[in-house]
Amino acid sequence: KNPYQDVIISGAPPAALILGVACSPVPIANWGWLQTWGPAAVLIDDTNVIGGRVSPCGTAGNSTAGAVEASGIIITATAPTVAQTTELLELGWCMEVAPTTGYGHIFLKIS
Repeated sequence: KNPYQDVIISGAPPAALILGVACSPVPIANWGWLQTWGPAAVLIDDTNVIGGRVSPCGTAGNSTAGAVEASGIIITATAPTVAQTTELLELGWCMEVAPTTGYGHIFLKIS
């Protein structure tokens, strides 16, 4: 199956492969264009730093679907005394600081 068939909005945490950023809303069962590289307006769900890496939102429950946040490593509790680290998928880097739940310029590096 083509990965660009039946594309969904990314949840938090992502439930599928991140393929790109839609430049405008795409109606269900329709076709659209996804940007994968270069400067793009992307929904921000966290405070970012210019030049800092960004990843899909990874916190279930208090994140905005389809948004990005500052990248790094998260600690996931797997048992009361055991924790594992998970490196988040990097989508690109921040080109401007934007308000939370606003759109900001991100240099995408999805390939």
